[in-house]
Amino acid sequence: MAPKNLRPDPAGIFDSDVHRRVLAHLSTPDSEVGWTVPALLYRIAPDQHTPMPPVDEYGFADGAAGVGELTKILTELKSDGYAKRHAGDVWQMSQKGFDALTGPIANEPSPDEPVQGPAVLLGPTEIGGKS
Repeated sequence: MAPKNLRPDPAGIFDSDVHRRVLAHLSTPDSEVGWTVPALLYRIAPDQHTPMPPVDEYGFADGAAGVGELTKILTELKSDGYAKRHAGDVWQMSQKGFDALTGPIANEPSPDEPVQGPAVLLGPTEIGGKS
């Protein structure tokens, strides 16, 4: 169940949509690199749907709050088996996390389900915020 202040995961797999998004920013299980919490905080800063405290050019505007919040989410992902923590506080996605992100979702339609649509494209978006 999603924490009260976070949107639920639309796929119904993770504790919240933020948990899904944070996990998706981690390196994959076959990668030779991972992310420290401050580096990951800076990496996810542009994601408008991951409500972490804003960062400055060094990754810290409210560094202590951001690091604390992100560490809490990473720890929850680790306790669910979706992420792993290496020496030096370096985080990486586990194979279970990778499989959960790339596998079927809770409300996935059956392969025989008719396609919903058609998609409606109204045209290009003007540059400069005009609509």
